[in-house]
Amino acid sequence: MNDQTDVSCFAYISPTTSLASPSTPASSSDSSSFATAPSLSTTAHHHTSGAAACASAPGKVILFGEHFVVHGTDAILCAINRRVSITATETANGVKIRSCIGNINTDSLDAPINSIKTALRPLYYIAQTASRRAGFRRGINLDVTSEIPSGAGLGSSSACCAAGAAAVLRLLGLDASREKVLGLAVDAERVIFPDASGADTAASVLGGMLTYSRQSGYTNIPFDSPPGFGLIVANSGIIHDTEHMVRQVENHKKRNSSEFSLLCQKESELILKVLEILRGHDSLKAAELGRMATRNQSYLESIGVSNERLGEMIRVMRSLTYGAKITGAGGGGCAIAFTKEDRLAKIYDELIGRGYDCFAAKIDCAGLNTF
Repeated sequence: MNDQTDVSCFAYISPTTSLASPSTPASSSDSSSFATAPSLSTTAHHHTSGAAACASAPGKVILFGEHFVVHGTDAILCAINRRVSITATETANGVKIRSCIGNINTDSLDAPINSIKTALRPLYYIAQTASRRAGFRRGINLDVTSEIPSGAGLGSSSACCAAGAAAVLRLLGLDASREKVLGLAVDAERVIFPDASGADTAASVLGGMLTYSRQSGYTNIPFDSPPGFGLIVANSGIIHDTEHMVRQVENHKKRNSSEFSLLCQKESELILKVLEILRGHDSLKAAELGRMATRNQSYLESIGVSNERLGEMIRVMRSLTYGAKITGAGGGGCAIAFTKEDRLAKIYDELIGRGYDCFAAKIDCAGLNTF
């Protein structure tokens, strides 16, 4: 269930599923709403204990900066309009979780967390932790539905933790502000991966676009106008091992220290240019970001995280859009391409016609939604 082992990339441990088509409903926010993402202090309505509480949260893509962020640069990521939704209800005892990647059915809220041996362990942690805070001694049911494919580096795990934390906190009448939800969700992810950065989860809770660095954490990128671009997300069908890819890049750095330092410098300059583009109001924003993506992809190829399948997929996407690159760890997972929003459907149809597993995506500016 968790999809991040480091700040560079966000791998999944559950099997890959088919990507949804553009016709798949995005459970909440209309991506045409481009207000700045809500602040952490925004508080959701508290729910009376005993009733159902529902929440949904978006997935994410890394736009720029994967891998290099481990070595001191910033990364830029955004929430996308594909969501995980969770409904929490009371039950007589224990924790019951139903999802497309498995189930949990325990009779106790007090089982040692390490005794829960499934990918859903973070959700059990959320139910257990919130119940202890509330002095709640009955049980919790969690029903999970997802529009985000697992195993593809798109933040399904973080979205699941964010939606789960919000639903359970509201069910038990606890403080469900975005700050509290984010804290509990990140803690939940860390029961599987202690080094999880929290960047994915912040994107899911806050929505919009964020920068992330190891030095300063995450910062929202405010914008008052439509972002001026849409994304095509295509899945290579190859499940990657994020820890392996991070080690591979570290070994490359050791063998090629001067070259790697120069690439980090170039990546830092690229990130600054991308931020300048994102904060502007240029009608050519999609084209400019596409050029930056092509340049970033060349850096990623230089450190050895691409492969034949990804390279072929990116060449095809690039021929139809303004530019394309790996998103996440590489070695498998997904690639993204930048285009204008009014061309998303046409490009999607073209790629589907060529046999690619893909979907069209827009920035989700709403972030966490409770209902």
